[in-house]
Amino acid sequence: LDDTANRQGKRSVHDTGAKVRTLVIPADEESVIARETLSVLR
Repeated sequence: LDDTANRQGKRSVHDTGAKVRTLVIPADEESVIARETLSVLR
């Protein structure tokens, strides 16, 4: 991983010359879990 790109919040964080691309996909996992929990409890 490219530590600098990762710290800067870049979407693409793979190192130069990497054989595969590494992308950051933002997610609000806590909200998803909370919504699913509420739907089960209702």
